[in-house]
Amino acid sequence: MLRHKSIAALMAISALGTLPAAAHSSPDNPQYISLLNGGGYIIKTVTVKWKDGAVTKQTRFTSNFYKDQGFCVDLKQVRSGSGESIPLGAEVWISAEIDGGDTSSCRKDKKHYYRNSQETWSLIMSGTTLNNNRCENTDKMAPAYMVQSGNSVKCGDAG
Repeated sequence: MLRHKSIAALMAISALGTLPAAAHSSPDNPQYISLLNGGGYIIKTVTVKWKDGAVTKQTRFTSNFYKDQGFCVDLKQVRSGSGESIPLGAEVWISAEIDGGDTSSCRKDKKHYYRNSQETWSLIMSGTTLNNNRCENTDKMAPAYMVQSGNSVKCGDAG
């Protein structure tokens, strides 16, 4: 019986080695953040947030983008209301407000820190106005022609 368990364990370990690599949708040090609306609702606003020391700063983008449309932001171009840029190395994330529904924070357990890296952190929201509408990492990006909001279409260049 022990021998069969050992063989099963070895087979499971070898199978792990054959799994496809995870999509690179969540780089540690993004310069761009993309959000694809995969849900049955309108995303009204997207707020880019960052930590500057102990202080959380933000800037808000009025979005109004629909299912299968996207948002793309170049963090290098973002400024707070008082004109401050995001410092290199600052933790960054976004939140999205659904028209007639929730505001979903896209801040993840795995922290993301802004760098001039040309990398894109890609997120998707799905579901309905009030159900299953949280942000999730994805390998899907809205093609540049589908980016309806933000300050850049660079996120779609790779899509």
